[in-house]
Amino acid sequence: TYMAEMAKFDPGRAIILSDLVQKTGYPATLKKMFGHDTWFLNGYMYAGCNTGGVFVHLGEDGAKNAIDTNDDVIPFSPRSDMVMRAYVQIADPSARDPQILSEWLKRSAEFLLALPPKVKKKKPKKT
Repeated sequence: TYMAEMAKFDPGRAIILSDLVQKTGYPATLKKMFGHDTWFLNGYMYAGCNTGGVFVHLGEDGAKNAIDTNDDVIPFSPRSDMVMRAYVQIADPSARDPQILSEWLKRSAEFLLALPPKVKKKKPKKT
């Protein structure tokens, strides 16, 4: 994989991403995942950031296409032993460009809003 270890939380990038997500107008909610601020939309992980860039959910086909056609897009790997095939990470310099990031957020939102809402799985009761 491209990362030797888990990327760290980037508070400056998180502020930029938070502002962009709010400007989209989509009903995204903020949670912590992988130790980072991560946005959820329609029940699915939507977007987040770390020191390596900004990640978005595009589905497996959308992610493969994005990686194949964009120099600044790589597979999203929250840690060295895990690649999430339905997600991509937008690396710098694109990950610092609000206009480019807005387009990626829009692509992700359009993909996620076309899916049926994700239903939380109930955890089995301990006996």
